[in-house]
Amino acid sequence: MIFTTLEFFLFFLVFFTIYWAVASQHLMRMGFLTLGSFTFYAAWDYRFLALLMLAIMVTFIGSKYGRHAQWLRVGCITILLGLLGFFKYFDFFAFELARLFSLTGLFQDSLFLNVVLPVGISFYIFQGISQIMDAARDPSSDQPNLLETAAYLSFFPQLVAGPIVRAHELMPYLRQPFMPDPNQLGWAGQLIIMGLIKKLIIANYLATQIVDPIWAAGPNGALEAWLASIAYAAQIFCDFSGYSDLAVGFSLLLGIKLPQNFNAPYGRSSFQDFWKGWHITLSRWIRDYLYIPLGGNRLGEARRALNLLITMGLAGLWHGANWTFMIWGLAHGLLLVATRNIRLGVVPVFLVVTILWVPFRAPDVHAALQFLSMLVGPMDNMPGPPIHVIILMLWGLVLAITPQDFAPGRVARFLGRTPMISAMLVVVTIWVIFALAPPGVAPFIYFQF
Repeated sequence: MIFTTLEFFLFFLVFFTIYWAVASQHLMRMGFLTLGSFTFYAAWDYRFLALLMLAIMVTFIGSKYGRHAQWLRVGCITILLGLLGFFKYFDFFAFELARLFSLTGLFQDSLFLNVVLPVGISFYIFQGISQIMDAARDPSSDQPNLLETAAYLSFFPQLVAGPIVRAHELMPYLRQPFMPDPNQLGWAGQLIIMGLIKKLIIANYLATQIVDPIWAAGPNGALEAWLASIAYAAQIFCDFSGYSDLAVGFSLLLGIKLPQNFNAPYGRSSFQDFWKGWHITLSRWIRDYLYIPLGGNRLGEARRALNLLITMGLAGLWHGANWTFMIWGLAHGLLLVATRNIRLGVVPVFLVVTILWVPFRAPDVHAALQFLSMLVGPMDNMPGPPIHVIILMLWGLVLAITPQDFAPGRVARFLGRTPMISAMLVVVTIWVIFALAPPGVAPFIYFQF
C-alpha cells in the first residue's frame, strides 16, 4: 500500500474516522493505531508481519529490562542487528564470499538464498535500537509498555521510509495526541499536496523521461550524462522528501508531530552542512549511536577521521547491499574529513554531491565507472528533452535549495481560514495531481532500503 494510491487514501479515510472516534480512550486508541499499522504493513507482505512483531518484542525487553542488565541489552541489540544483517546482507556477503573462494579453488558452491528484503526493516530496526540505548542512558525514564512500543515501531506513516523517530519524540504524541486546529490542518494539507507533487509529478516524470531511459541505454556523451545526473539529483530529493512530507502531513492529521527530515540540502556551501539538510534523522542517528560511541572527535584528529570514515561507510552500506553504496558513503566520509571547516560554495558542493549520486544510482561498480567516465567524455548533440520535463527538473532543484521555514504556513493559513472549502480544494487538487501524473505506480526510491 503506497501513499500515492487511491487504495491508501481510502484506507486513511476509514482509519482517520475511527481513530478520532476512539481518541479519548487511551487503550482503545493505542490498540487501534497498532492494529491499523499492522494492517498497513501486512498489505505489503503479510509474511513479514511476524518479523515486525519479533522486533517489537525484542525492543520492549531490551528497553524495559536491559537498561539495568548490559548482557540483556547487548543481546537484544545483537538480535535486531542480526535480523537486519540476515535479511538485508546475507545474499550479498554469501555471493562475495563464494566469488572469493572460487578464485582460490577452495569452494565452488554458492550459499545464495535469494532472501526477500522486508520493506522498512532498516528503519524500524534503527528505531528499536535507539529505544534500547536511550533507556540505558536514562534508566529512570518512563519506558513505553509493550503496546506503546508496538505503536511506536509500527506507526504506519513513517514505518517504511522514515523519518527515523526516537521514542522520546513520538511517545508523548502517541500517549496524548493533540487535536489539530485549522492552521495545523491547513499545514497538513499543504504538506500532503507538496508531497504528491514532488513524487507523482516531478520525481516520476524525471525518472520516466530522463533518468531511467539514459541509464538503460547509456549516455551518448557528456551532455546527456550530466543531464541524467542532475535530473537524478532532483528526482531523488523530490522522491524522498516527498515521502517525508506525506508522512509528516498524515501524522499531523492524527495529532502527531514528526521531526523534519530535509532542509534545503542542495543550498548548502559545505559537505558538513549538506548532511544537516539531507536525511536529517538518519544523520542524527548515526551521529548519536555510532559516531559518538566510537569516540567522535574527542580522541584527536586521526581518530576523528577514522570514526567519520567508519560511520559514513556503514551509513552507505545501510542504504543497500552493494559496493556502490559503500563507495558512496566512504566518498562522503572522505569529503567530510578533507573539507572540515571549509566552505566551498553552493555550486561546487552541489556538483560533487550530484557526481556521487552516480554510484548510488548505478546497479554495480562497473556501471558506475562507465557512467562517471562519460561525465568527462566528449560533448554530444543530444536530442533535447521535452521543455516541461526541464521545467520540472528546475522546479525540483529550486525546492531542494529552499529552506523549510521559507514563507512558512502561507498556504496553510489560507487553507485554515475556511476548513470546509479548503477540504474540497485539497481533494480537487489531489485529483488533478493524480490526473497529471504519468501512468503506473512507481515505488519510492527509499522503499528498497
